[in-house]
Formats: sequence, C-alpha cells, structure tokens
Amino acid sequence: GVLLEVSEETELTYKIASDEDFEELAQFSENILNKKYRIFAHRDFYYYQTLKAQFEAEHGAIVCVYQSDVLVGYFFFAEYDTIEVIEPVCLEEFKDEFSHIFAKFFKECNKEIYVTAFDFLNEDDFKNIVTKPATMVRIINLEMFVKYLTATEPVNIVIEIQDSLIE
Repeated sequence: GVLLEVSEETELTYKIASDEDFEELAQFSENILNKKYRIFAHRDFYYYQTLKAQFEAEHGAIVCVYQSDVLVGYFFFAEYDTIEVIEPVCLEEFKDEFSHIFAKFFKECNKEIYVTAFDFLNEDDFKNIVTKPATMVRIINLEMFVKYLTATEPVNIVIEIQDSLIE
C-alpha cells in the first residue's frame, strides 16, 4: 500500500476529465512525456476517449490537475479492493505539491492506494511504496522500436518476440 505523508492542503485543483478536455490533455502529455522519454504511447483525443471508457469500467477516471485554470498535471485511477493510481504526471515545478492532490482527492477513501510510475513524484511523500509495471504495450514495428533502445554502457540484450499477427 501507499501511505501519504502529506496533508490535503494545496492550491492545486482537480476535475474529472471529459471529452472537451482531451485535446488539451493530449497536447500537454505529448509535450511533457516527449521531454522525459524517447518511447511512450502517442496521445490524442481518441487515446483519452478509450482510456476514459476503460477507467470508468474500473470505477475510476482520468483526473486533470490545475493551478488556477492552467493544466499542470494529470493521473488515472481505477478502484478495486484497492485504489490504483496510474501514470501521475506533472510539470517539474509541481513535483513536490502533486502528492497533496492525491491526499485531497482520496481523503474520503479508506482503501490502500497503489501508485505506479513515480518519475514525476517526490517519493519522500510516500511510505511503503509498491511499484508495478507502468504500462503494457504492443510493438508493431520492431525495427523502429529497437532504434530507440540505448544504454550508457555496453550491455547484452536478448529479446524474444512472438506475434502471430505481425511479421
């Protein structure tokens, strides 16, 4: 489980994302993820429309986080016996404050909260962190995918691919 060590006091606000937010969300996430990663799932209106349906089916949502009216971050969550917070992403300058949003958003909830992908969060705000794989993807162009694999020192990698639909 994840226990927040922060209060719910924050000037940041949030709302559950709906269709009219998806274009802004797509631009925001493409910009911020592009600065940090070489490989990530492309985001557009339809990506978020699909995610919205997925998380609603899992008793969750896409949550947009704002300072005043400016989008500064987002996260997805699903609710089972526990709360699964997935892909919390924010602008660097809100890294220290972002966990306050979780405390505020889930303050009425007594379930354990699991958070994946801590890249944009201050880990010191959390106790008993349980990390999980951040995403599952399907490689549709192996040659292009391999071009983006890099290492800071020599390394041997063995990749076994089995896909009956793609050569």
